[in-house]
Amino acid sequence: MKYNNLYVFGDSFSTPYFCVEPQDSYWGLLAKHIDADSIFNYSFCGNAWEGVIHTLVSADINFNDSLIILAIPPLERRLRFDNYNNTEHLYYTFNLKWDSFPAVNENLRGLDVLREFDNNGIVRGELSLFANRSWLETVLLRELFLITKWLDKENANYFIINTSAKELDKNNVWGPSSAILPYMLNHPCMMFEDMYHSINQKDNVKPADFEEYRWMGHHGPEGNLNFFNKSLLPELQKVKLI
Repeated sequence: MKYNNLYVFGDSFSTPYFCVEPQDSYWGLLAKHIDADSIFNYSFCGNAWEGVIHTLVSADINFNDSLIILAIPPLERRLRFDNYNNTEHLYYTFNLKWDSFPAVNENLRGLDVLREFDNNGIVRGELSLFANRSWLETVLLRELFLITKWLDKENANYFIINTSAKELDKNNVWGPSSAILPYMLNHPCMMFEDMYHSINQKDNVKPADFEEYRWMGHHGPEGNLNFFNKSLLPELQKVKLI
């Protein structure tokens, strides 16, 4: 199938120019592979999952000729009202000559992100939502259940990946997750193993900012290429999206 557009929604691990040039990023490699006419990247540093899905449902996307990548950020973040500070977040449009056209994402104007974890992945603060990882992941799965039902109804071409340093627990079986975990385990996605971080750690490909963030850091060209070749591309081919 020929895709005219590639849409990317995520956080710093997908943000243009952050530790890697767009053409060398995993999403840039994907854009070249599918020969996309236009790339729309709505990622920004520190974004929350709520920012991803709020932008997705607000964007004007032609589902018939677009491929959508939803990249899950660390779950210990929440989108919040910015107390009238008029916060702006940029998104970027590219072509395959890698001309860059930044603009303000008006759908997130006036919102910022509450971050409730430190660089070692340790939850801090008093938010009860973050007190139990099993529940936090279940909340994500519930939201994914609803989002995927909508996207499937629209016949959208989309793929969900987990760019957080923490893989989701496929054995997180308990009362609240009993209906939705099996659904997501059987749904085309990459959330439970061989993620952006874990595949590179397995192959000992260090992030570009390893000295600062260790294995939770952001990858340069080598790590993005390794993730694309070893994980993302084979999975997209497996589910026949490309």
